[in-house]
Amino acid sequence: MVQTNKTKLHEIISGAVAAAGFELWGIEFHSETKGGLLRIYIDSEKGIKVEDCEKVMRQINSVLTVEDPTLLSHRFEVSSPGVERTLFSLEQYKRFIGHNVKVQLREAVDGKRNFNGKLINVDDNGIISMEREGDDALQFNVDAILKANVLANF
Repeated sequence: MVQTNKTKLHEIISGAVAAAGFELWGIEFHSETKGGLLRIYIDSEKGIKVEDCEKVMRQINSVLTVEDPTLLSHRFEVSSPGVERTLFSLEQYKRFIGHNVKVQLREAVDGKRNFNGKLINVDDNGIISMEREGDDALQFNVDAILKANVLANF
């Protein structure tokens, strides 16, 4: 999917999700599946039920039919972010300061790409600070992160 299409799609989807009364948590595009799969994560203070996902899916289909029917060629999934939610934006990282996270970096640091630790700071320039048990704290730019998930505390 070309970058302009991604930007346009994000704008369309975020508007549709908001119109349905939910927060757009994030969007993942998986091109390796036939025709491509667009996974849309929605959230709400009350949590997300299956009916909420269905409502948002109908809203997205309606909006895409009018705005850009060619985008309907992709398969869509609407889901809650779940307990071990993926973090997509700097604001989301800030929301989860004090929580344990699992981070996968784009490039290795000290021979490793995967780190677990407590998120201790996120500044406005996108610098993330993580505290690791029994090890030195890590700092890196949010752009260096390939994927980050909040770890569930059971």
